[in-house]
Amino acid sequence: MFRKHSSRSDIVPRLLLAAALSLALPLSAPGLAAAQPAPQTEEEAPDVPELQVDQAELDRLTGDYVLADPEGAEATIKQAIDDVVDDMFFLTRGYARRQLTEFTEPCPGFGIEFVDGDAHMACKDRNPVVSPFSGELGEHVTREGDRFALRQQVRRGKLVQVFAGDEGIRRDELVPQPDGGMLMRVRIESDQLPRDVEYELRYDPAGN
Repeated sequence: MFRKHSSRSDIVPRLLLAAALSLALPLSAPGLAAAQPAPQTEEEAPDVPELQVDQAELDRLTGDYVLADPEGAEATIKQAIDDVVDDMFFLTRGYARRQLTEFTEPCPGFGIEFVDGDAHMACKDRNPVVSPFSGELGEHVTREGDRFALRQQVRRGKLVQVFAGDEGIRRDELVPQPDGGMLMRVRIESDQLPRDVEYELRYDPAGN
């Protein structure tokens, strides 16, 4: 599935890339395929250059956030998926749409904190995402046991997360907003898709 050419092999769907579709936050769902070892080399997990980070940047990212408009978020994600899936081979569209919809379910709320050089992101009922915020290669394991190469880095005031699997990459950018909220920019890349899936979600400060 998700190949750019049409051949007989396209008719037999393949399980969609885990890194892209099991959200890095993490958003993996029950029923995901058996765990695969996370890539361990620099080539398999794209590097990000190390930058100096001051405490003010970390303070602006730290906090608890809730999805601002759940219904609007679902519509945004659905449109992003449809824009890509509609250009796929017709026999794979339904399967692709179901997989993308399942694995891009947004986290209803999350918390971010920085402890001893690590960035911690936690979403209810999901394993926390923890690795050095310097961009050093780490690993994320979902509750279903799926393993992904992980990099997190604070760059120019944003927290950038890169999750790499055998079939693709998910990149999230978390951008603090002037009102204390958070903008999440998501890009899913895979050679099984005709182009990237991209969308943005808005989170408000918890308690507002």
